[in-house]
Formats: sequence, C-alpha cells, structure tokens
Amino acid sequence: MSRAEVRALLERRGLRAHKARGQNFLTDERVAAQIAADAPVSAGDAVIEIGPGLGVLTRALAARARTVVAIEIDAGLVRALRDEGGLPANVELVHADALDFDLAALARRLGAPVRVVANLPYAISSPLLRRLLDLRGLLAGWLVLVQREVAARLVARPGSRDYGSLAVLHALTVTAARVRDLPPHCFFPVPQVTSTLVRAIPSIHPAGCR
Repeated sequence: MSRAEVRALLERRGLRAHKARGQNFLTDERVAAQIAADAPVSAGDAVIEIGPGLGVLTRALAARARTVVAIEIDAGLVRALRDEGGLPANVELVHADALDFDLAALARRLGAPVRVVANLPYAISSPLLRRLLDLRGLLAGWLVLVQREVAARLVARPGSRDYGSLAVLHALTVTAARVRDLPPHCFFPVPQVTSTLVRAIPSIHPAGCR
C-alpha cells in the first residue's frame, strides 16, 4: 500500500491520523513481511496484533500464522478495515483498548504458541510493555515497534544513562534485543522520530511453546 493509497483511503473514509494516539501507518508491504519474519511468526502460531492501523502488517502476519487477532482502539479504522481492508479469513478484528482488554483470556483461548506483535505509540508504550511482561507465561514471545529512545531503555546495560526500571524488569524476565530500525519514510504520516523493532523471548517458555 503506497502513501498515496493510504492518503486516499483515509480521505475516502473521512479519517485522519491522530497524533495523540501516535498513529503513523506502515505503508511498505515488503517491510511488513520482514517484520512478520522477525517476530518470528510461523504456521503454527497464533498472533495478537495490537494496533493494526490499516492492516498492512496484519495481512503479512496472517500469511504466516494460523490465526491473527487484531486489536484496534479507533472505531473509524475498525470500520475501514471491515469494509475495505481486504483482511484474510484467518484474521479476527476486535474493537477494543489493549490496555483494558483481557489479553490473558485471549491468549488462553487461542492456545499456544501465541506471539504478540505491536506498533506501540509512545504514550502507552511503558504500560503495555509491563502488561506483556506480566503475560510472559502465556506467550512464546513478542515483537514491538517503539521509538528508538524507548528501545534503548529496554535493552540498556547497568551503568548506562538509559538504564532504569524497564531495563531491570526485562533483564530479569526475558531476553530482549533490538532487531532493526525503521526509517520514518516507511510510515504515513511521516513521523519525526526513528522507530525500532525490539524482540523479547520469555526466559522460561510456557508449556507447548517453542
């Protein structure tokens, strides 16, 4: 989906990207396919996607997974995805706030292995990352797209300027690593920051997970 196509879809639906929600939509399908591989998602996996946006990454995840549950807070985007998103049959779209949604119950319903893929706005990155840590016993792992500064805080080493509570919690419970940076031109609208993919694998895998 090109930036022109994204712009046209938003205009056609009377939508716009909300800065307060950190909405910068991934447009490059090749990058989306690479993210799905980075997760890494395979045929036996169920995926919980937080913030599908316009569905570019959702479709890439669905091409590799047995099922994808996409959780979107924006009602306008949910309607657009349902009406013209072209989502595959193995995608379940849920209109909900991921901060309030019972992710543990969803993971249990889906059955292991379950992975989370999320494009996290800065405003909710810390609380959602802490929720994922709480859910680690139900997850095979997760891949999050965050601002580069947040990524630095997740993988910081003791004594560094970015070292803090998030780094401590992640070091104690998961193996977290930066995967790659995504430049601003991969998104629409073009953000003013660079985004970074961070992959986390629980230190102790739940039963049935790889």
